[in-house]
Amino acid sequence: MSGWIVVNTPKGHIIMPVVDKKCPFCKTVMLLHRFHVFDQVNQGFKHCDVDMKCPNCSFFCKFGVAVNEYEYAVLKDSPLHGKVLREELLELELVDDQMREEIERRLKALGYW
Repeated sequence: MSGWIVVNTPKGHIIMPVVDKKCPFCKTVMLLHRFHVFDQVNQGFKHCDVDMKCPNCSFFCKFGVAVNEYEYAVLKDSPLHGKVLREELLELELVDDQMREEIERRLKALGYW
């Protein structure tokens, strides 16, 4: 799983890029939005679709990441698997204070708070 790492947080396991992924349009560091793991039984591999979103311009993209048996198991059993991460990003402290304030402002404007 080159370029990605599974992180155990107080809320559950998540998958994160080793190096920040930047928005191709505005160059803002993108945030984890959601992840799903899949077992491609017929093709003999497991993978994780990682959704990332730009907190500045809202660009959204998906990365397909191959995972091993262990990574598949811990991500599949994570309470955060398949969940759109909103306040969880703030609780996991994956963002700095300035980005936290901007995310809170945008989520409140969208009715998430």
